[in-house]
Amino acid sequence: MGQVFHSKPEQTRTLMTRREPDAHSLVHLGGEAQSVLAVLTMAALWPSRFPEGWVTVHAFAENGLLLGDRADRESLKAAIRRGVRQTSQVSHGPRIECRRTLEHDAVSARLRRDWDRRLIAPPGPDLEQWLLRTGADVISPVAWKAFFPTVGSPKPDMAPVARGLLRHALQQAEACLALAALRVPPRSPEGITLQRIRQTIGRGIAGAYDGT
Repeated sequence: MGQVFHSKPEQTRTLMTRREPDAHSLVHLGGEAQSVLAVLTMAALWPSRFPEGWVTVHAFAENGLLLGDRADRESLKAAIRRGVRQTSQVSHGPRIECRRTLEHDAVSARLRRDWDRRLIAPPGPDLEQWLLRTGADVISPVAWKAFFPTVGSPKPDMAPVARGLLRHALQQAEACLALAALRVPPRSPEGITLQRIRQTIGRGIAGAYDGT
């Protein structure tokens, strides 16, 4: 069975491909596919930089270490398609959807004839662990450092590193909650609960900065 696309609102399509049981795993993905999946996973966890998890062709080039520096834009788009296709063959792997891009051409100001992509579901623990192990090798150093900063080099005293990672994780959580707060009435029970959680996280971020 080949690829089947189902139309969805806002010109969004879901990639549906038959997967052979245990035929592939994330560790067997090629370099292009690893960069594609790593960028998509990072985007799903970084709403402040990738609203709703969508990744444009330009963002793939900018963040995918094994996708950038291509003279031909069509070559880049072909590499992204290959990466998505290979990822779709992973047994129990993440599903990816696409939509017509909202990005405009810098010269003509017209909408580009590109597709944005994102993960359909939030990354699970297995995918998050894979990103942690693989990200530094397949995501551009600048993007990886901004997404997953480390404080200095590993030393016997790991407390500064731990605080840095904790602070970053709390900031990511706060960004997600801030996005959710835009859609929840502030005086509703859900809104009140959300505000309390954000206050707790805010105190945690302050504590991480203080080293407490």
